Amino acid sequence: MHFNFDFAWRVVSYMGCHQTTPDDHRTKKLLSMSFNPNQAITPLAYTISNAVKISGISRSGVYRLLKSGELQAKNLGKRTLVLHDSLKELIDRAPAWVPNTEREI
Repeated sequence: MHFNFDFAWRVVSYMGCHQTTPDDHRTKKLLSMSFNPNQAITPLAYTISNAVKISGISRSGVYRLLKSGELQAKNLGKRTLVLHDSLKELIDRAPAWVPNTEREI
């Protein structure tokens, strides 16, 4: 993959380093970092709707878990955002599914 130096320079400018020259050590460090636009970015938090879709838990179940404190969320304006780490920990804490071998199908 070809590294886009023009894009990197615009990022440096946007980050407030626009007073620097391309020879500045911060610019060199940024340009040396690998950039992969296809790399998945994990969100810090999900809306209630997205948390329902991602986890498979019902909407009322998500609200019940929030009320009980088992699931952590933040309010940002009028939006309730379920924290990614909290949702992942909830799923990780759940017991593994064990098939019922006594019942015939």
